Amino acid sequence: MKIDSKPFQLESELLSIDEMLANNSVDMDFQPIVSSNRNDSVIVSNKAAVVCVKVRFNYLNLSSEVVKAYRIIDKVIYDIFRDNDSCVDVLHVGHYYIGIFYAPQTINIDDVLDTMGRLNAALSVLDIKFKKNLSMSLGGVMAADFGEIMHSMDLTPYESWQGIPINNVIALCDEVYSKDKKEYDGVTLISDSIKINLKEEYAKFFNTEFASTDRSIKSYKAYVVNTAMYNWVKQNKLEQDETENGNKTED
Repeated sequence: MKIDSKPFQLESELLSIDEMLANNSVDMDFQPIVSSNRNDSVIVSNKAAVVCVKVRFNYLNLSSEVVKAYRIIDKVIYDIFRDNDSCVDVLHVGHYYIGIFYAPQTINIDDVLDTMGRLNAALSVLDIKFKKNLSMSLGGVMAADFGEIMHSMDLTPYESWQGIPINNVIALCDEVYSKDKKEYDGVTLISDSIKINLKEEYAKFFNTEFASTDRSIKSYKAYVVNTAMYNWVKQNKLEQDETENGNKTED
């Protein structure tokens, strides 16, 4: 499977987010998505990079506003993943979003980290938008690993992705949030196999080893964001804080 790549543009994405937030007509019907006409096959690659994003987004009931928020999160994360033309598939289950990348060269690994920077900044963008329009907050962590994975379509039309890198990135994200500290929002974890394939300009940011209880996963942490997107975040966060402080003063 190869998803259609499309360049990610912040301005058009912001417009799209605002349009979706303003749309009060939310379709609550859940339609099954079943593809057909696929040949049975098993593909194994030892040059795959896997990125997992785990969002922190709590709710009590599946209201129309929660559905709206999830659709926006889905769209933004998918748009950022497919901006990278090495991305071959995107999976979403619960609070987990997983991007599968074919990364035969080190430049592909560098591009994966660029994607993670955009994803991290996007979570902050959405947090600001959701607090203002939906009275909800959003956070997230992400992890990346590199290695061998298997793609199976033996149960066509259903597909299966398996491999240690997929298990590792989910486990790392879970462990970060098991510490139950909000300051971990925005942390970016990469495995040793990702770090050794990064150019020095990127690898130097990851000099702090993550204290994982799983000794089989050696990983490093940093806070990586896309600069252009985060400039928008800083400006709008400042305006949001000033508004909130002004409201408190009036009270």
